[in-house]
Amino acid sequence: MPRGIDDFHERESTFMRAGITAGKRIQLGINDSLTFASNLGYRRFDELPGFDRIELGVSANYRYKFGFGPFAPAANASVNYNVENGAGQTRDTEAART
Repeated sequence: MPRGIDDFHERESTFMRAGITAGKRIQLGINDSLTFASNLGYRRFDELPGFDRIELGVSANYRYKFGFGPFAPAANASVNYNVENGAGQTRDTEAART
């Protein structure tokens, strides 16, 4: 349970998680690329229906490769934004992660 401080507030449950991710990679040049992606997910608990969650997110990744071949070093820069919405009575807040 939220903000529980002892074993009385702990509960076990199994859950099912489903999600899908789609993206698009754009080759900007010989050594650099840009990737955009989005994801949608759902988590459903069997014994604790108040903890079900819906997730939505987007991301962007820039990659620069410092050479040619599979072992050439590369640098990556990523930006991610995800939102999770608890859809039950036991959840009293929305959480956002960046």
